Amino acid sequence: MRKKIYDLHSDNPQPPRFCDAIQETDGKVYLEVKDKRTKRKTRILWQDVQCQMKDFAEAINR
Repeated sequence: MRKKIYDLHSDNPQPPRFCDAIQETDGKVYLEVKDKRTKRKTRILWQDVQCQMKDFAEAINR
């Protein structure tokens, strides 16, 4: 399953697409960004994003 993720705070009438969220058959969820110039796709596990954001939030709230 694939879901397009848009920048909802953009001033553009059509918000720009940021990335796609992808759920694989094993249940793992990834964010996938495609480089417009090279067409190369980069994926990161959603769980890794959540972990890093939690660490960041804890660091700025110290």
